[in-house]
Amino acid sequence: MSKIAWIGVSAFAIFLVAGAWVRFAPSHPETWHVDPDTVQKTAKPNQYLVSDSSDADEPPVVLPVSSDTLWEKITEITSADSSIQRLSSSADRNLVTYIVRTPLMKYPDFLSLKVIERDGQAVLSIYSRSRFGYRDFGKNAERVRAFIDMLSN
Repeated sequence: MSKIAWIGVSAFAIFLVAGAWVRFAPSHPETWHVDPDTVQKTAKPNQYLVSDSSDADEPPVVLPVSSDTLWEKITEITSADSSIQRLSSSADRNLVTYIVRTPLMKYPDFLSLKVIERDGQAVLSIYSRSRFGYRDFGKNAERVRAFIDMLSN
């Protein structure tokens, strides 16, 4: 085998191993299952936060339904999408974190949702972030807005 062919095969093998790591790396709930209302955003621009937090990108969403009704709708949406898998949920059932796989490369992104009931209405906080990379080119904001739109209809 020539030196150039050897380099090409080696580079391809490294690409496959790196791709497999990104696809199959373990996702630990103690790292990724966070409360959108108390999380501190990182300096990376690959995240989007909807909450009462001082560094939120948007305020929480208030919907004219009960928290139970909103959770039913969330479950319906996430169960229907094969790219979404539940990572963890809280014992009191007001906080859940999902792994959302990107369409082509199947990179794991994380979506934490918190629902509380205030004055008979559901208040939704969301934290969406990418696990790998530095920039997300607006994909987390896009995901959050699309999710809110589905819940609002």
